[in-house]
Formats: sequence, structure tokens, C-alpha cells
Amino acid sequence: MQGIIRPLIIGVCALFFSQDEVLGQVVVCPGEPVIFQLADDYYGTKTWEYSPDMISWTTVDVVENEAFSLEPEQFGWYRVRFLDTDCDTTYASDPIRFAVPAIDLGATINLSVGGRVTNETGLAVQGATVRAGCGEGVITTTDGFGVFLLEGVTAYEQLAKVTVEKEGFMNGSRSFVPTGSAVETVSFVSIVLLEKNLAGIVDGGSGGTVELEGVSIDFPAGGFVQDGQPFSGEVIVTINHIDPTAPDLDRQMPGMLMGVMNEQPRMLLSYGMIGAELTDVTGRNVQLAPSSPATVRFPVMPDQQADAPQVMPLWWFDEDLGYWVEEGEVHREGNVYVGQVAHFSWWNVDVPGSFVLLEGTVRDQTNGVNLTNARVVVGDESIGSGTTYTNGMGEFAGMVPIGVTMTIQIWLPCGPSGIYQMVHEGAIGPFQDNRGYLNNRHRIV
Repeated sequence: MQGIIRPLIIGVCALFFSQDEVLGQVVVCPGEPVIFQLADDYYGTKTWEYSPDMISWTTVDVVENEAFSLEPEQFGWYRVRFLDTDCDTTYASDPIRFAVPAIDLGATINLSVGGRVTNETGLAVQGATVRAGCGEGVITTTDGFGVFLLEGVTAYEQLAKVTVEKEGFMNGSRSFVPTGSAVETVSFVSIVLLEKNLAGIVDGGSGGTVELEGVSIDFPAGGFVQDGQPFSGEVIVTINHIDPTAPDLDRQMPGMLMGVMNEQPRMLLSYGMIGAELTDVTGRNVQLAPSSPATVRFPVMPDQQADAPQVMPLWWFDEDLGYWVEEGEVHREGNVYVGQVAHFSWWNVDVPGSFVLLEGTVRDQTNGVNLTNARVVVGDESIGSGTTYTNGMGEFAGMVPIGVTMTIQIWLPCGPSGIYQMVHEGAIGPFQDNRGYLNNRHRIV
């Protein structure tokens, strides 16, 4: 049974949460029910609460210990609030989210995915937790080489995702378009984990500003909450800025450059990304208060300053669903983009565009053998580039823009260090037709 909530409340006149008992965010597998359940005894009276955005909360009636299917309007965050009358104390469990994709990603499939996790200097990250699939998903840890393999992963025909967690790092992830042969072989991904860099400490009552890596964030006075209550303690702000012109953008950024705008998928051209986390001194999450957005300033990178638009949509990364979601906009002030955000995760400044799905096979011309784990890079100077890897049958798939002649490069791993060397470069496109996200595949060899 997927999606069981198990917040554990223990102690007398004190608040303790057993983090190991909370299953966290759950992307519900199609057709599978969920169960609301408490794992142990609690003190006082309890009330279930629901939020569509993890900001505003309302009381809801929940039938516990009984499997049922959520209606579309019921997807969101749930938590339990407790009132201990003996100690005159109220507290809430960590919120649990139930979610489903907002766009049609096709039928579900079972596949295997493997890959390697490194840090920003290229060193292997050992002992990172890797998770993929809907429901409780499939979980493993990276070995001494940063390598992992997940089998029996439930994904969609048009989107699969992998998430990686390791203490001291921002959560990493990779989304990709499975090939037609994905159910028969292993798909490969490469993920770089980015460190949590301390930007500053802000007083929760008076607010303040933090700056790091060319990024600044302004927090208003009284702009924080924790467990739905005003928070006036110290707020520790950690961030990491991703240069959209960096050659390893595809391995650093979360997900892939696909977003949802007006319930339609869009290919994205990034002008900057930042990830930010807010915690108290014990490491527990702190959120922005309702109607108290933070103002974020993104630097415009030198190579993009000549053609950077004056106004662009702002997008946040939905780690549970594996794609970017449009929310708000930014305005250019000199070589800085300025926008407001109501919550924190990864934020991205992007121009959306239409696309087709390009699918192909990388084959050695000398012997006719399909090449596994080859790096495929497609793009040009005006749109940037996208990268994917061939699977165990030498096949790849990814998004490319409509109406653009592009360069395709094939890179192969060389030696035990895993360094890639380019072995082919040529022109492809333009692709003109758009038959919808589920039917617009073009194939090359």
C-alpha cells in the first residue's frame, strides 16, 4: 500500500518527531489508494489539516486506517495538529504531500536506471540516498565510486526522475525522457550534488538581507513561520547559484529544462537558477509566512547580457513531480533580475518555448555496435545546449526546439577516470511539426 502517513508523536509537554517514521512527499502511483495513519500514541486531541500550497491550512475530516483514492482537488499537503491541554501546548507534525502530474505523461512503465553522483569538484559522493519511482519508490545508496543502480522503477512514458539526498548538500535530481527501449535495458544519468553554502543568518522577527554568489534575498519583518506559527528566532539561509552558461549545467541543475505553463509542457532556456533553504538553529525547516514574499535578485551572466529579455517568467522546481512550474515573473534592472517568491526550493528564470522529442541511436560506424553511456549534446549558441546519455541499447531521447538548425555532438567515455571525448559533430534539424507531447517523437541514427 502506497502513501501511508506515519507521523510519530512522543514525549510529555515537549515536541519530538521521529523523522524516520515520516515517508515525506508521495507521488501517488496511478490507481493506487492512500492511507492516513498515525504510528503511535499521542497526547491531547488531534486535528487533521490540509493545505494546497503548504502556506494556508484548513481543518479537514480524515478517515484513518482505511484505504481510499484521492480526488484531484484533494491532492496537496496534510499534517496533524495536536493540542495538549495539560501542558497548554499545540504542535503539528511535519507536512506530507500527495501529488500527481498536472500534464499527461503517458502510461506508466517499469524501468531500470543507473548513474553516478559526484560533488562540484568531480569527486564521487559515497553513501548518498537515491530514490526513484512513484509511491514509496525504489531506494538505494551510492557506493564508493558514487555509482548506483535502481531496478523496478515505476515511471511515465514521457518522464522519469531520480532524486539524491546527502547531508551537507542541496537535494539533487535528474529527470529524463525514457526511450522506447527503456523497459528492456538500463537508462543512465549523471548528477552533481551542490553544497549548501551559508549565505547568512536573519532575525525572524526583523527580517534582513543575505548575499552570496551574486545572489541577494530580502526577507520582510515578521516574514517567517514554523509549524504554521510565527517564527522570530534565527533563520539560517543556505543557497547555491547555478550559472546557466556553465558547461556542466545539465549535471548540476535539478530535473531537466522542462516546465509546465498553463497546464502545457514547455522547453526552457535558463537565465539563472538558485536553490535556497531556510532552517532554524536545530536544522528544522522554516517557511515564509503567507503574504510575506521574499525579494530575490539573480545576476545576469556576462555571456547572456546582450540578449537577456526585460521581463521573463519565474519558475520553481517541483522535486516530487520532476519538472518546473511557472509562478510569477522577474524584471531586469541593469544586469540583475528581480522577482518575488512565496516559498523556497529551486527557482529558475527562463524563456519558454515549443519543442519536439528527438530520439536516436548512437552506433559505431566501423562495426555497427550501438554505444552505451555515450553523451549526446544538442544545441546552438542562441538556445544553449541540452545533454542526455544513451541507455544500455545505445538509444537516447530528449527535447529540442522547433524550427532551429542545431549541432549534435557525440562524446564517449575514455579510460577509468570517466573523462569524455568528442568523437562526432554534425548538424540536425530544423524540426517543424508539433504533434503534442505524447506523439511528437522524431528519430535519427
